[in-house]
Amino acid sequence: MSSHFYLIRHGQKVGVYGDPALTELGQQQAERTGQYLKDFAIDAIQASPLKRTQETAHAIAQHLKLQVHLNPLLVERENWDDANQSFNEFAQEWIKSTNDREFVLPSGDSSRSAGQRLETAMLTASENGHHQVVFVSHGGVIADVLRNLFHDEVMAPHLAQAAYGWDYEIGLCSITQIVLTDGKFELLSVAKTAHLL
Repeated sequence: MSSHFYLIRHGQKVGVYGDPALTELGQQQAERTGQYLKDFAIDAIQASPLKRTQETAHAIAQHLKLQVHLNPLLVERENWDDANQSFNEFAQEWIKSTNDREFVLPSGDSSRSAGQRLETAMLTASENGHHQVVFVSHGGVIADVLRNLFHDEVMAPHLAQAAYGWDYEIGLCSITQIVLTDGKFELLSVAKTAHLL
């Protein structure tokens, strides 16, 4: 039996440090994602404990008629939590960790370790008998697990020039689909956003 995973980045958040909530647009993105998924046979939904992922997950879960389970394995590689650190300083550390996958961020993980966390969450869900699981997480860690499981070639089309450097882009409320069958992961799609149109 296979397990099918939907890796969803949270909706648009308020652009401040710490643990910001979704914007009005972010709430709309989450609602559209839930409407899209309501006809799928989803049997579990898990979310990173941060506010933006919880709010996204709860909006989706209302359509799926499921309870949201918080899973710390789904947190981002690092969150911008320090009021004394500019976003540019945070971003430069982030880019360093994107380019050097073993570099451990000062208050977070390495890119490789973050991806391993999300992989563990998928394996555990499968071992617990779930067949279709939504994981509401963050763009960085979703890119990290894709790079771990399927290598950088898969992510090459998603490499974009941001204001702070080249990085992999997983769109807001995008859906990445992965299937696990007999211990082997298969990638079905990366960061699809057609459901938001």
